Amino acid sequence: MKKNTKKSLLFSVLALVLCCAMLLGTTFAWFTDSASTKVNKIEAGTLNIQLLDARGVSLEGQTLAWQKAAGHESEAVLWEPGCTYKLQPITIKNNGNLALKYKIEISGIDGDAKLNEAIEWTISGDPIGDDHSLAVGASDTLTISGHMKESAGNEYQGLSIDGVAITVLATQNTVEYDSNGNQYDAQAVYPVVANTQAELNDAIASAQSGSNISTKVALPAGEFKLENNTANDKKITISGTKDTVVTVVGDTGNQLNYQNGATLAFEGVTIKGQTTGDFGGIAHVEETTFVNCTFEGKLTLYGDATFINCTFNNDSDYAIWTWGARNAEFIGCTFNSGGKALLLYGGADSTDVPTTNLTVTNCIFKDNDTLGTDKAAIEIGNDYNATYTLTVNNATVNGFANGKNTNSTLWANKNSMDPEHLTVTIDGSKIQ
Repeated sequence: MKKNTKKSLLFSVLALVLCCAMLLGTTFAWFTDSASTKVNKIEAGTLNIQLLDARGVSLEGQTLAWQKAAGHESEAVLWEPGCTYKLQPITIKNNGNLALKYKIEISGIDGDAKLNEAIEWTISGDPIGDDHSLAVGASDTLTISGHMKESAGNEYQGLSIDGVAITVLATQNTVEYDSNGNQYDAQAVYPVVANTQAELNDAIASAQSGSNISTKVALPAGEFKLENNTANDKKITISGTKDTVVTVVGDTGNQLNYQNGATLAFEGVTIKGQTTGDFGGIAHVEETTFVNCTFEGKLTLYGDATFINCTFNNDSDYAIWTWGARNAEFIGCTFNSGGKALLLYGGADSTDVPTTNLTVTNCIFKDNDTLGTDKAAIEIGNDYNATYTLTVNNATVNGFANGKNTNSTLWANKNSMDPEHLTVTIDGSKIQ
């Protein structure tokens, strides 16, 4: 073979090897295409029922009056066989944006419960307990009557009952449609009415462990307690008014209240927290949600927690200590403080990689200077070599002192945590 031919062959082999090497490091290009569209926003509806008098003023927490015949208004209201007394008219209004059904129950009876056996209750002529439908924005004006049975004998003489409460219970109704129809809420149930501590305990005990459906319990005005280890692995929602006080800490006012694996919600009630010490709270829960609640005292978290439109009153200590919450969120809340409100501190239940995310949105912090030596509204400490994130949007701070290492009345980095362990974002701007 001639020398030139050998050279040409050698160059060809080298070129082939080089091409293969380049090919191995090359990404193939294919014809591609894509298309996308937006999804309309997801918005949850609200179920909101109001109990009003003839003037449109709320009757919640008020006392209804029995009506006497015209010209006899000043006479005593005394019951005897055959008599019928009417309560002042009430208006039930659907103030939410979902159709609902409601029923009315007579509850909270104290004294001689036997006397109630002789009373027949009706609501505008219908039996108490019947279902009524109410469209969005609609209202029903009703009159509740009690009729003492003609058959009531001497055994009822001199008896009396007190503390009678009119409770309106509401739930979803089969009106709105989803993609399949309007029967998705056909099985919606009313809350369970619990008038006493024993009835509250029974309602929680009867709830099914591991269920995806929350058992809803409605409480009247009065003092109640979430008893230790009663809601383990259950979903429980407790609702009431601001005059419904629910204690959620241990018997001495500063102990842990274990509700292992529970998912809890409190709506509209007053939450009584710890009065002394640092570690009183609902422990080892999956999550707790508080909506429109008022807090008295301090609460130490031992599980994720969300607070929506809540008011915190504590002149002598923090309102909330995040301690064992990996995620704590406050939306539309007001803190009435003596000089300190929120403490981002602790070990997220002391797990191997303790992390706590605190989010504060549209909240107001008010300092009345009761403590004298004020701190920043949100104090950040350090324990267990923890990692924290603080995200604040649209906070209003009245009073409080400039925070340590921040010169901000909103937040303080009192243990000089570095950016590796602390991330702070205020109104969309990363501060640390």
